[in-house]
Amino acid sequence: MKNKKARLNNLPCFPQMNFRKRGWILILEATIAILIVSGALLVVYSQQADEVVSPEEYFESLQGQILADVSASSDLRLNVLNVEEENFGDANFNILNNFIGTKIPSGFGYSIRVCELNDTTDYCRMDTPTYIATVDKDIYTEEIIVASEIGDGTDAIYNPTKLKLFVWEGESFGTDCNNTCSPAGTVYNCSNDLSQVLKRTCGNFDEDYCLEWEGVAEVFETCEEGWECVEGLGICTEVSEFFNLTCEKTTVSETGCVHNFDDECDEWNGGGVETGGCGFLDSKDEYVCYNIETIETDCLEDPECPDGYTEVEKRGCSVFVEECEDDCSPAGPVYSCSGDDAKILIRTCGDFDDDDCLEWDGNFKVFKACGVKEQCEEGNSECVSTWAELSLDFSLQSIIDDDPYTRYIHTRTFEETNGVGVTLTEGQLCYQVEGSCNSASVNYRIEGDDELIRTNEWFNTLHDWEKFTLKYWGTDDNGNSVYVEQTVCVEKGTFLFDVDC
Repeated sequence: MKNKKARLNNLPCFPQMNFRKRGWILILEATIAILIVSGALLVVYSQQADEVVSPEEYFESLQGQILADVSASSDLRLNVLNVEEENFGDANFNILNNFIGTKIPSGFGYSIRVCELNDTTDYCRMDTPTYIATVDKDIYTEEIIVASEIGDGTDAIYNPTKLKLFVWEGESFGTDCNNTCSPAGTVYNCSNDLSQVLKRTCGNFDEDYCLEWEGVAEVFETCEEGWECVEGLGICTEVSEFFNLTCEKTTVSETGCVHNFDDECDEWNGGGVETGGCGFLDSKDEYVCYNIETIETDCLEDPECPDGYTEVEKRGCSVFVEECEDDCSPAGPVYSCSGDDAKILIRTCGDFDDDDCLEWDGNFKVFKACGVKEQCEEGNSECVSTWAELSLDFSLQSIIDDDPYTRYIHTRTFEETNGVGVTLTEGQLCYQVEGSCNSASVNYRIEGDDELIRTNEWFNTLHDWEKFTLKYWGTDDNGNSVYVEQTVCVEKGTFLFDVDC
């Protein structure tokens, strides 16, 4: 104990209370440190909670990255632009589908559509079998437009195409089969002798999600005598004595042999024809090479091959003239209004296809937007004003000297000239010399394109000269605020109609 006491005595001298205060300070510092650490942990935890990604955000990010990879790849862009059939028998479609499949996590299903950008009937919707199979699932979709692939500029492709990706939670459908027909629907063909119309339906008739034929072709209609089937239309038409020709033209080629230089001649052996060689000439370069161009004429009563062409084959054919009815009449533009009457829409009636009937040229398009005080009028190509056009005029009836006042008896004529009725609810008369105004409620009704005439109205004044300003406020039948004002000056015994008096 003595040693310990000696060491304590060597410390600086503090009052006894200072040791107790120092202990409390240490406790306080420790408490503050704990609070700081707890706060930091709370902030970190909150940030982590905020970073939880919703399914919508996850799928948007996933699909966006996949489509960005496609867009960034020259080869994949070409695959998009070159898809002809949306089934796994199409090599380009298959490559796209397989690439995207490698990017989709397990446990998720997907399907793709490759559509023409301006298709006005498809709109790149999910195909029907996949839609039915996923009707109870949340579907997430993203799309890109691939317009072209110019490469080095020597073999550019321009074909605006939409690639649409559908993703859902669950397994994919239909990836293990190929469409054996496309598109879904009924197809009409002809028998070999053109005596019957055959019908066959393409659709999904089994347990997979691909398209196949429903059985074999069935007879849809048997053509009566003198009539025959028209391919693809599902109808019979009367047989006529019409023909079409197959015509050929031979053109000497300057770029090398094409048709008359057989493959075995490419392996030049110098022998004659009888030994399997190319002939008795010194080299195959001495051969005259040519191209053969083949065309078919239209179905005509007396067809002829064009100049330079030789007839190769003549076949009977049918001329089908489809009867039609006008979808619209008369030809020309038709104007209509948008739902809010703020725009004029236009649609044109005319003959825009191969028949002789009238049809609409697409849907209504915006022709003109109306201004603030205008609206569309059905059938009119110009916007019309929606505000009433109101004027006010005075005419003197008599002057009465009612000492000390002079009373000016007059007629007030309100006129509306834009076909919109007006109701005036407030009026005000101001005196310039007096420097005062009187207001009152009124209830004046002026019908569109009509007048309201009020007789025996009057002004009173104590002065030899006065300027009266009369104002009215109201609302027209279209809900617009209407205001009209007129000024008249008077001198002793005189009524002046000069607003600048």
